[in-house]
Amino acid sequence: MPGSRFGPGGPPVSDRDATALAQRILNELDLLDERGRARAGARRDPYGSSTLVAGLLQRYRLETVLNAYRHLDDVGFARTVTTLYTSS
Repeated sequence: MPGSRFGPGGPPVSDRDATALAQRILNELDLLDERGRARAGARRDPYGSSTLVAGLLQRYRLETVLNAYRHLDDVGFARTVTTLYTSS
């Protein structure tokens, strides 16, 4: 489908949404100048972006739930979901 991408196991993400998310992450890392262009020679720790870390964590959780669903029995699946989505 033109104008969108399919993430692994996820709904389509429009190019506009993906671009906005990337710009948000780059801004959090102070990697864009005033005109929105990449800063030459600037390097940052990517994990300094809370948006990137939150996205990676959500992806990890979803992939783990999918793997638990495919490979574990009902008890193992329930335990996995409880562990991932219940605060301790």
